[in-house]
Amino acid sequence: FVQPLGFRSVDLSAEGFEHSMYLGWIAMGLALLTLRRSQHRQASDPLSPTAPELTLDDTSAQRSARLWLLAAGTCLVMALGPYPFWGGAWLSTSSGARYRLPWWGLQQLAPGLAITHPLRLAVPALAIVAALAAAGLSTRLRGPRTLAVAGLVLIEGLLFAGAPWPIATADSRTPAVYATIARDSADLEWGVLDLPTDAGPTMGTSRYLFWQSSHRQPIPYGPDARASTNSLLDRPAFKILASLSSRRPDEDQRLNLANPGSGDTNPRQLSTDGIRWIIVHRSIDSQAAAETIEALEIELGPGREVDGSVLWDLLD
Repeated sequence: FVQPLGFRSVDLSAEGFEHSMYLGWIAMGLALLTLRRSQHRQASDPLSPTAPELTLDDTSAQRSARLWLLAAGTCLVMALGPYPFWGGAWLSTSSGARYRLPWWGLQQLAPGLAITHPLRLAVPALAIVAALAAAGLSTRLRGPRTLAVAGLVLIEGLLFAGAPWPIATADSRTPAVYATIARDSADLEWGVLDLPTDAGPTMGTSRYLFWQSSHRQPIPYGPDARASTNSLLDRPAFKILASLSSRRPDEDQRLNLANPGSGDTNPRQLSTDGIRWIIVHRSIDSQAAAETIEALEIELGPGREVDGSVLWDLLD
């Protein structure tokens, strides 16, 4: 939070995720200036036009300052994650048990939530620092000097926050197979099932959410596109297809896709749930795609090859 010149979080993912949450020394200085001013403000002039609205007297000003600091501090502590990481390893006891931070306790209260990125909890602290810095700047400076200091905050963020420059962008192209669906579709009632459901421990299948902007048909995935968020998860036919994809071991065990349960396992039955098109994308996971295509060909016959994707229309 306070280390300039390139601090990045440790990458524990399989996708090269790195994060930074540099608050900025200039912004923090302005924020502290605001808090100090609110604590030492004279009660004799409570209606000063430059006085913060929440400080009518010294007591309320000090209370407000403490509450803002407590809120920001709590967010920053939570943002450190469930375990401390130092010197290239987890900090552990002599028996090998990791030391725990407060975020670990919060995870135990809601184990089913996807709260795996605790650094997001630092965003409220970032907002508090920004608001207090703006208040400190507006009550001390006027005109061009305000713009000059604000420019210094911007420059510090660009040069010292450690973020890569230029920022990498994602490929905005969508698979050509969706153009076929757009031409064949007469309404929006029929949905698309994109496969594989998962791409190992990565978020590769979340591309389906962006690709939906191309074909504009319903998809059964939730915002975190993977088998566990799919509305067809209780359908045996879907479970068989999902079991051919690779995912995190803990999630694979929790979903128990090896046991599809009773019911029709023919993928064509998914049309009763509003699915018309099944598309397998080789670009997501070539091995899982090959196994999925083979399984679908056994039940549905050959699919239609379109530029690296294979399409089945369940209404044909």
